This record gives sequence, C-alpha cells and structure tokens, in this order.
Amino acid sequence: MIGFLEKMTYDLGQKNPKLALDIKDYLVVKQQGKPFSEGLEKVSVELAAVENMAKQGKADLSKIQIESIIVYVVKEKFPPPAK
Repeated sequence: MIGFLEKMTYDLGQKNPKLALDIKDYLVVKQQGKPFSEGLEKVSVELAAVENMAKQGKADLSKIQIESIIVYVVKEKFPPPAK
C-alpha cells in the first residue's frame, strides 16, 4: 500500500503538489485523539463493506485490489474537477 501511495502522490505532485500533499496527509497523518488517519479509517470501512459483500456472495475477494479501494476513497474526498 505504501509503495502505491508513494507512486500515486509522486505522479500527482508533478502537476499538483498541493493535492499530492493533501492526499498523503489524508491517508497517513493520524487524527488527533485517534489511532489512524481519516483516510485509513475510510479505507478500513470500505474493506469491511467488501468483505461483508463477499460473505453474502456478492463480491469475489480474489478480484478486489486494495489500490482500487484507495483510489475510490481518494476520489470521494478529493473529487476531480468538473470539466
């Protein structure tokens, strides 16, 4: 996960350094009084939802990539600008 985050923020940082830093902080910096960052909490919630769907036979965990969940969470928090 860390390697993917580094690559994603490095690639974004070439065009938008502030967004890259905001994303990194969202996923890495612990919230005051909490053991995890806001982004990591959201990733955990999404992973739990996928696991629940798998238990119900609605998702195949072998086809789920953590990177996809990270991208989903990041896009929810930092939606791309409307064109």
